Amino acid sequence: MLPLFYLPNIRTITACLDNPNILSWPMHSHKQSSITCLDLSYIRERPLEELLSFTPFVRKLRWNWLHDDFSDNPFDTSVVDLDQIIATLGRVRNTLEDLTIEGLCLCHGTVVPFIDVRASLKGLRQFHHLKYLVISLPFLATFEPGVGVLIQDVLPENVERLAITDTFWPHESNPPGSESVVYQDQWEFPKIMIALKSFLHNWERSHPSSEILEIGVDQMDEWEKPDWDAFATLTPEYGLPIKVSKRFPT
Repeated sequence: MLPLFYLPNIRTITACLDNPNILSWPMHSHKQSSITCLDLSYIRERPLEELLSFTPFVRKLRWNWLHDDFSDNPFDTSVVDLDQIIATLGRVRNTLEDLTIEGLCLCHGTVVPFIDVRASLKGLRQFHHLKYLVISLPFLATFEPGVGVLIQDVLPENVERLAITDTFWPHESNPPGSESVVYQDQWEFPKIMIALKSFLHNWERSHPSSEILEIGVDQMDEWEKPDWDAFATLTPEYGLPIKVSKRFPT
């Protein structure tokens, strides 16, 4: 299907690409693809980088990162390499305006794979054209609040809309070399509030273009009423509109 990327009237492509080892582009093509909108699933960091190198005019990218625990594809590992993701997205850094990154794990049992999140997305700060960012919390700030990745250190200055989803939450996992099950995600309500307040405290100076913060709460059913009441005070206290949605829009 890769030759479709070169059809002159095609601007948008939605596809599932199963991490090909080599992307066979048309040898006769002497110009880059004119695609401006991509909606891609399954494909991982390095194959995506190669694809984006041939589609440098992409303005909108929706990427569903996926790990299949039973896949033998060399690209399909349980490592989320955030440095590599920055390198991959760097192929369209000068045009990208709208970015969505979600995550999904396929497993054949009740325990999902242990996901190893490495580095950070702080390089995203250099994506000066990015206006809309929809991203799962572990990609934005890893699974561990103690790592200290701050929202304001990742978010580009000119972003107008930040939407944080909770759709990628491997809860019970088996760490490598261990038979015991651990609760991998450590983002409980107090830690989430600390992270949000840290961003909101100075948002008018650090991110003056911000218009709205959206929070998807599909997995946050364990929040108690006092938690929701505290959450509701954020907009009056800090001035940035905050929208909470149960089924997160894409």
